[in-house]
Amino acid sequence: MLAYSDTAGVAVLEPSLWVRMPTYIMSVDLGQANLISTTLVVAVSLGCLVARKVDDAEIAVLLGSLSALWPVASTGHVSTDADHQQSVLLLFSHLVAVSIWFGGLAAFGLLQGHIGRYRDAVLRRYSVTAACCLAAVAMSGVLSAILRLGSWTALSSSYGALILAKAVLLLALGAIGYLHRRRLVDNAPTWTALARRRFAELAGGELLVMCVAVALGVALGGTPPPDTGVSSSPPVDRSVLNDSARGGRAALVLGRLSGPPPILHSR
Repeated sequence: MLAYSDTAGVAVLEPSLWVRMPTYIMSVDLGQANLISTTLVVAVSLGCLVARKVDDAEIAVLLGSLSALWPVASTGHVSTDADHQQSVLLLFSHLVAVSIWFGGLAAFGLLQGHIGRYRDAVLRRYSVTAACCLAAVAMSGVLSAILRLGSWTALSSSYGALILAKAVLLLALGAIGYLHRRRLVDNAPTWTALARRRFAELAGGELLVMCVAVALGVALGGTPPPDTGVSSSPPVDRSVLNDSARGGRAALVLGRLSGPPPILHSR
């Protein structure tokens, strides 16, 4: 709903938005992707209810949750890049790594009181998993930046500034993760009240930094990359997605239904 409102440039409370919602979901690329992703999320939510009662159901739930990220990546801000396939695969890898890293830490924070004697094993395994996710996020982020920036001078643009800000946050997250490993994981067998308090402080700070990094990622998705002189082949005129063309964008999405269905891609 919010993605449609942003794409069409129409307020959520406008009646015309809801009248045209079925067309958006059935005929527009972004709407179809959102519908598929939402359906997978609902299926995963239902699967979580039975995962503890059915053997190996957690594997299917995990795969389903990660597959829900593919429609987001395929219609994201890289969908109009000249190197479309590489950009989409890199963004998907980025989203998967971030989701496992972020979600794993949040889940452990919520469930640490129920893990009991498995806490030591969970901490150590998550520490290794988080390190792998950190490496995957860094690698996919750097390669995506190379594809979209084209040169070092492009770092001086607003797009480059956002990338540098994300890089700084990634380094900060790596430092917090190191403190997790050194102070908590190596002392997990003695899970004292002090250790629990330190974990809460570190995990809370890490999750806060992650939220800021995700917010910067959303801002990055809405910021046009600098002109590298390389002609891309987007399936739709970029002016349709420009903030200054919201009126035309709304007309494209909300206008004639008798002609061919419009094709939109997320910024």
